[in-house]
Amino acid sequence: MIERGYAWIPKKRFSESDYYCYLAIFSSSVFDKLLSVYSKEILSGWDLGKKFTQSIPLPSIFMGDFKSSIAYEKLVQCGRSLSNGELRTTAPIDDVLLSYIYPSVNPNE
Repeated sequence: MIERGYAWIPKKRFSESDYYCYLAIFSSSVFDKLLSVYSKEILSGWDLGKKFTQSIPLPSIFMGDFKSSIAYEKLVQCGRSLSNGELRTTAPIDDVLLSYIYPSVNPNE
């Protein structure tokens, strides 16, 4: 994913579904809230340099049985819907993230 001159390149081989999963996560208001905590604000949004983003807690598709979890399946589905232009809001993604991955994050605070 490339944003404002920064690119995140996976260190391991990703499947198409893995990319959709992370597309959903990076597009969510929950991730935006995490950026507000870990990064610094700049004129056009957040500083996405490694210095600020490396500490953001992200689910790893390679840890445990995450790829066989309900959360992974739902995030992949949301990512596909985003990619196809079918999903117009991040609410379904936020619901998955807040229910399964970040239950203590409140994106409205």
